[in-house]
Amino acid sequence: RLPAGVRLASPSPLPPRSSAPPPTVTAPAPATSVFLVPAPAPSPPPSPSPEPSPSPTAEPLGITLDPPSGPNGTTLVVNGTGWPPDAEISLEYLDTVGEPTGSQSVAIADAQGRFSAQLTAQDPANLPGRHSVRASDGVSTAETTFQAQA
Repeated sequence: RLPAGVRLASPSPLPPRSSAPPPTVTAPAPATSVFLVPAPAPSPPPSPSPEPSPSPTAEPLGITLDPPSGPNGTTLVVNGTGWPPDAEISLEYLDTVGEPTGSQSVAIADAQGRFSAQLTAQDPANLPGRHSVRASDGVSTAETTFQAQA
């Protein structure tokens, strides 16, 4: 029992619970990104290479004498072609049987493989006839004749 004048208040009724579905939320549509990737630039066409200039015909390995004949003791001009550039060439004067006489010289080939040098046609035996001049760079050898006159 409650004392006089006190009333029991009943709680206010709760609103009825509804079983309504939750509100529908619409998500924004996914954004589509478009990336434009430029195609690689085509390689420039190769520039035409210049036509190779015709290489000069390689001169054959050899030597010549000026003069080709004369008396013992003649000063010879020995000209060479076809040697390796900057090669050191040994020149020897040979007697009639191909033996060195002791007369020798050294020449250096230029960038085109040419040289010009002097050599004395000196045979201690002073024999007339066919003598030789030999040129060698240690790898290649060339010979030519000198006609020694009496």
